[in-house]
Amino acid sequence: MSTHYLYSGKNRRVNYEMVDMNQVLSGSMRAPGEAVGLIAVECAMDELASQLDIDPIELRRRNEPEEDPTEEIPFSTRQLVACMEKGAEQFGWDKHNPKPASQLEGDWWIGTGMAAAARGNQLQPSEARATLQIDKSKALGVKAVIETDMTDIGTGSYTVFSQVAADLLGLPIDHVEMKLGDSALPPASGSGGSWGAASAGSGVYLACEQLREMLAEKVGLYPDNIQLDNGQIKKTGEHALTAMEAAKKSGQSFADSTIDKLSQTTGLSLSGQSASQEYDFDNTESYALADVVADYDEQKITAKGQIKPGKNGKSHRQASFGANFAEVAVHKVTGEIRVKRMTGAFAAGRILNHKTATSQCYGGMVFGIGSALMEEVIHDKRDGRLCNHDLAEYHVPVNADVPQLDVILVEEDDPYTNPMHIKGIGETAIAGAAAAIANAVYNAVGVRVYDFPITLDKLLYEMPE
Repeated sequence: MSTHYLYSGKNRRVNYEMVDMNQVLSGSMRAPGEAVGLIAVECAMDELASQLDIDPIELRRRNEPEEDPTEEIPFSTRQLVACMEKGAEQFGWDKHNPKPASQLEGDWWIGTGMAAAARGNQLQPSEARATLQIDKSKALGVKAVIETDMTDIGTGSYTVFSQVAADLLGLPIDHVEMKLGDSALPPASGSGGSWGAASAGSGVYLACEQLREMLAEKVGLYPDNIQLDNGQIKKTGEHALTAMEAAKKSGQSFADSTIDKLSQTTGLSLSGQSASQEYDFDNTESYALADVVADYDEQKITAKGQIKPGKNGKSHRQASFGANFAEVAVHKVTGEIRVKRMTGAFAAGRILNHKTATSQCYGGMVFGIGSALMEEVIHDKRDGRLCNHDLAEYHVPVNADVPQLDVILVEEDDPYTNPMHIKGIGETAIAGAAAAIANAVYNAVGVRVYDFPITLDKLLYEMPE
């Protein structure tokens, strides 16, 4: 849980206790730990800021740790302050009035609140297989087939993995065939824990990177000076030979020279054409990828990528950070709560796809609305069974409950996470979202609710006159 590393503090203790209950089991559906835990932490931070008469952002800034205060290891990256600042600017936090029940518009009390967000980043074992093969139905005569048993549950796996492959292999995205969701394919991380894109995506990345290395060797180039661009193989820049490569090249040159001399002496052709002789990038700008692939057996080339957790997961604290801001209106007579607008700023390493990442954040913020104001499991006190086991009585946000949501993706590059430098983002947006709404309700009417969800009956008898 992010409670351990969210804020600094020399004198602190973090623990939890489990209590056996005679009730039907219910567990976290998304962002386990943070989704519920940060409601308590971030509401407590807001209450502390109020009692100290300090701006909530400033309180968090003053308690910004230089390293993980529990494990005493450095953060791979930490952009909490940047997220709070960018979110505050976009939201208009400078107009926030810290005095509760100070803004009445008609019959509605208006309040604003904020909360930090944090979610640990995890890497799971994952594999993928990438194949380049001739396909005359494609405009460039070649296509990439990517295979992994990863699933797409609506989060955009098909899209972002296709983008990764297309980018590395220099192909249009319609030249990439993505095969997912079949257990006969190489095993992937699966969808969950906000690790899908980073883990399964890294398997795809490494498989395509292996293809690039194989192609480079085929045409006499190196991985750092081969360029794949729109179905063409090009040379870009010069490769600085390592000592081992220089020795190997010197030995190859001596062997070629010896073979040439023997050929001249015997009159027999003893040398085969090397890659550097067959592909001359000094006199030819580029070669068609399809022609090079056609030169392989069966006119295709296949590589496998595999990733698993390594030392970086232990040497550095890896996490995504963010900040949620909310404005609410509370009816002065009925206690009805309406969320008027929300702004979220999140940092999660490199963003593979701006649209899908933003949609993940929208979903997380909507989860926060439900958690703060509606969602509640009710147990029968006689036998512990669920009383509200359908959507008629277990309420979740619908379109009418969700206001304009504004998402800011803060630029970040985290080289410690995985080859693509990315992190999970979907569950980060949930963390703290409900607390921001609760803090806004307090700012609107001066009532601090500790029993969630915040329903009107918990406000009615303590509303300001």
